[in-house]
Amino acid sequence: FCIPRPPRQLFEFDGTNTSGTAAKPPGKPYPPYLLAKFSWNNVTGSLDPATLSATFQGHPIHDPTGAFTNGSLTFRVQAFPRSGRPTQPPRLLHTADTCQLEVALVGASPRGNRSLFGLEVAMLGPGPACPSVQGQQSIDDEYAPAVFQLDQLLW
Repeated sequence: FCIPRPPRQLFEFDGTNTSGTAAKPPGKPYPPYLLAKFSWNNVTGSLDPATLSATFQGHPIHDPTGAFTNGSLTFRVQAFPRSGRPTQPPRLLHTADTCQLEVALVGASPRGNRSLFGLEVAMLGPGPACPSVQGQQSIDDEYAPAVFQLDQLLW
């Protein structure tokens, strides 16, 4: 068995190291935002049967620094019934029976001049039943060219 756990923390670092190595943090850490202490929207109001999507949007209940006064953290989950590209950017190519998780930090004020953000993601389970992560960089969207880091969970 393998149990995906929802993200629990949003990390913020003051630094410029984006090498992606997990051996050391990308800079000086700020206290993390605990997602359990966020106020989240009622997801039933954001369910969209036409696009097979739902949006979770939240902000800290107590925000002494005012970083989220005009901001939010958003998770958008979308399923795809067939191969193709979604109608909204970045229009990354997908296959049938897959889903996409989009994470957006919008309007939040960083606590530093060189802030980098990270989201805790965990998978629990014994050995071979758990997925492996395959990372790939891709210039996949011909409509809005950019380099994307795609991470796939493979069972």
